[in-house]
This record gives sequence, C-alpha cells and structure tokens, in this order.
Amino acid sequence: RRAVFVGDSLTQHGQPGKTGPDYQLQFSITTITSAANFGGITWIAYAMVDGRANGGVAQTVAGNLFTDSRGWVAWQAAGDTLGQYVDVSVGGWHYLKSGTYANSGITLAVRGGSAPVPNATSAVQTAGSPITSDYNLIGYVAWVAGAFGDTFYDYEAFAIAGASSADILKFSPQAFLLDTEVAVIMGGVNDLPTTDAACNVTVANLKGIIDIASAKARRVYVQEIFPNPSATPAIVKNLAYVSQMIKAYCATKKNVRFVSAYGKMVNASTWVVGSGAGGRAGVFNPADNLHTQPYGGWIGGSAVV
Repeated sequence: RRAVFVGDSLTQHGQPGKTGPDYQLQFSITTITSAANFGGITWIAYAMVDGRANGGVAQTVAGNLFTDSRGWVAWQAAGDTLGQYVDVSVGGWHYLKSGTYANSGITLAVRGGSAPVPNATSAVQTAGSPITSDYNLIGYVAWVAGAFGDTFYDYEAFAIAGASSADILKFSPQAFLLDTEVAVIMGGVNDLPTTDAACNVTVANLKGIIDIASAKARRVYVQEIFPNPSATPAIVKNLAYVSQMIKAYCATKKNVRFVSAYGKMVNASTWVVGSGAGGRAGVFNPADNLHTQPYGGWIGGSAVV
C-alpha cells in the first residue's frame, strides 16, 4: 500500500529520497556552479550526482550539463563522452546517464513550469564524499508516516522546493505511475497571487492536480494552503480565497477530502498573518517565516492523520 505526497518544499524530504526513476542509494552533494542554472535557479531545483561515480571517491569537478536547441538536457561526467539528450519539460525527477562511464549519472529535480534555456552549458561540482541515503523523512511527511506506521509499506514525496502550482501540475503525473492508496496534496504557497486573475490561475492548477490524483489514487487528501507569515497580508488573503475555492471543489469529488490546520498554526488571539506576524509560537522557522519547525509539521500532519 503506497502513500504519495505531492507539493513543494513543505512536503519535500530527502535528496533525492525515493523519488524518480533509477533511484540510487548513494549520491554526492552537488552544486551547479556556472551559467546560473541556465538562467537562474528557476527550473532545475537541485541535482545529485550518482555517488558511485569515480569509484565512490570524493571529487570536486563532476561534469557538465548541456541543453540543445530544444531545451533537452544531457549529462557528461568529467573525462567521459556526452550522454543522450533527454526531454525534461514535464518536470519531475530524471536520471541522466553519461556517455560510457558506468554509475556516473546525475539525478535532476526539474520544476517543469519554467522553460529550460536552450543551447547552454553549466558545470556541476560536488563537495565531499558520497552519502548513503537512508530515506530520512523530515517535518510534515515524517509525522504522517510515523502516525500510520505499518499501515503503508511505501511513502514517496514527489515534491520540489520552490515549486509553484503550475510546476506541481506538470510533474504530478509522474507520482501516479504506480498503484496508489493515498495521495496527499499540498501546493500553492509559492504562487503569491496579487490579483483575482492570478488567484484563478492557482485555483485552476490545483484543480488539475486534484483531478490527476483522484483518477489514480483511491483516497486523496488536499491540505489547505499553509499560512505564510512572510507574505503580505494581501497575498495571505488571496491564498485564503484560493483555499476556499479548492475546498468547494473537493466537496464535488467522491474520493477527495479537504483538510485544514490553518487555525492551529496561527495565533488565535489575533489571526493576523503576513509580513512576519501572526504565526503561533514554535510553528514556523523564524529564519524565513514560511517553513515549519517540527511542531508545525506535527500540527499540519495531524490534520491529515
């Protein structure tokens, strides 16, 4: 029995966790060091070099990523020939192989909503020795997984930091290629809508994600967009409007349930959220007033449980 989480950094865990094809247990901490991620960190959220590369020995220059005129991406490990170009426009997780070297691939987490820059090159650098991933679950996902224990045998988080609802809509199909018992959707906090039109776009995207999930998973839980104390009060109000529209839409679907922890995450005495105000003590990370601390993850996860 499989549980899938779809969203952004609030449900992201592990790098690369268990998500994506050709998952490798070992990976190297990786940084894209030139060409500014082909025009800004907008479409590749992170990259992980296969930790078996170079015989598992620490390395500093791992190789290069290339895009062609179509925006397809290829990987070339240091000293090797260029691998095949791959279409990553749908977003999600992609394992790119180098030309001939064994175990020298790279896993890309691609947001999908932003187009790749064509005909570009970017160096990839690793730091330190390869790490063996033990599929650590952090925050929100950890509390849900821990609460259900052996009810599910597999948890996978198809979630990418910084993903907008448009990004999530693109890579959601990848999350439901396998039989799924439960899907948990949490997206929209990165959209920051300032107009009615922008709100409607977010609503449409979230409806699309719900449709994909409800067609494939037996049960779907849609989490109300978490409070965002770092945003302006106007944006927070718009996100609340989006959540109300999504709540109404969930009520029309037989296997979908809308859940909310909003009221438990903000200060009940003021209900003021936005520009750093209103978050309940211990819920949000004071460094950014957006991501949750363990207590906040527990509150949010408890709503689904």
